[in-house]
Amino acid sequence: MGTPRKHIASHLQIAYDVSMKRTRENKLAYAAGIVDGEGCIAIYKKPIRNGQYKGVATNYHLTVVITQKDGKMVDWLYGNFGGSVSLHKKWERPDEKCWAHEWTINYQNAANFLKQILPFLVSKKRQAEIAIRFQSRITFGQKLSSHELNLRAQIADELKAEKRTYTFSQHENVQRRVRDEHAIVQ
Repeated sequence: MGTPRKHIASHLQIAYDVSMKRTRENKLAYAAGIVDGEGCIAIYKKPIRNGQYKGVATNYHLTVVITQKDGKMVDWLYGNFGGSVSLHKKWERPDEKCWAHEWTINYQNAANFLKQILPFLVSKKRQAEIAIRFQSRITFGQKLSSHELNLRAQIADELKAEKRTYTFSQHENVQRRVRDEHAIVQ
């Protein structure tokens, strides 16, 4: 008497589900590491350039950008999370051309991406939380009140301010250097 096929299949399905979950978590953690190290989370302000509000209204939009010289990472991000990929010439010297690959994801797709990687972010976690809060305010098909536009501007400014903050390492060598530099300044 052997184990029924149905029982074996359920065990294989459980093993597959656990493996896929682990693989998904690994991908999310890897993407978070890329964003923490190389990413830019931004809320851009753009004047509306067409339609009835042309020149008199402002639009804000969320974007996440990763720029790399090598295209493998941006292709991996695109393959796993969507968005778009573009190529830009950064500089040119007589002996060299430097190209930069850029992966970009915008609006609600950017917020969904940030929500997925949020548990794994370290240095840009607060930026991601602000960005997600911003995007949650976005509605379509409604005229925005001046109060709502002011709130969006405040959130965009909050994100800019957060991007200007940083934390020194808690390693004793760094802390010693910070104390020494602080003592010299005073």
